[in-house]
Amino acid sequence: MNNTYDYEELFHTYFNKFHEVNGSRKTDKIVHTIASSKHTKNLFRQSIENNFVPTIKDFETFVLSNALSFAFASREKVAFASIVMLNLWQETVNSKIGLADELTLIALFNGMIQKSM
Repeated sequence: MNNTYDYEELFHTYFNKFHEVNGSRKTDKIVHTIASSKHTKNLFRQSIENNFVPTIKDFETFVLSNALSFAFASREKVAFASIVMLNLWQETVNSKIGLADELTLIALFNGMIQKSM
């Protein structure tokens, strides 16, 4: 199957656009919050231990668990943070144990974008 985009291209295009619109400070803060969060580590541990691909709802729930950082955030900010977490999951969990294929990653990404609209 020949997709117009692959997951990596979709992620980088979206990430760069968010960065362009929102600036380095906001983008870097979200990335740092997600990357250093105990909630992120907990979801990834559960994914590995239970051999499952987190759902869009799982990513969003764990993003919103970062209390003050995202409790009153816009849907766009929550979607961006969820996509950052998805990409981190792809890099640290999925790329090593292969739970989700390319089409699943693209479907998760697109579902997160849809929720932000």
